Amino acid sequence: AGVMAGRHVDWNVLCRMAMRAALSSALLRPLGLQGWILDIAGATSGGKTSALTVAASVWGSPEALIRTWRDTDAFLFSTAAFLGNVPVCGRFGRGARLAS
Repeated sequence: AGVMAGRHVDWNVLCRMAMRAALSSALLRPLGLQGWILDIAGATSGGKTSALTVAASVWGSPEALIRTWRDTDAFLFSTAAFLGNVPVCGRFGRGARLAS
């Protein structure tokens, strides 16, 4: 489903990694840590969207929490500020860039 440090990662590992990343966001503020990004990239039908949906479901409705590349920078940053420790999940696609 993906490659991590040059190795193939199966769908189960990808989903567990995404879920752990989502859960760990609650620990950032109490531990005094900075936010970070988990970037999952790979071929079509590799399970990226499914893993993202699993991660978003930890915090609520994936349909409401998953953003797209069509969202503006200002919207994404204000959403991140509003959500606090809840992760901002995005489907930005290969080669996609945030709007200016």
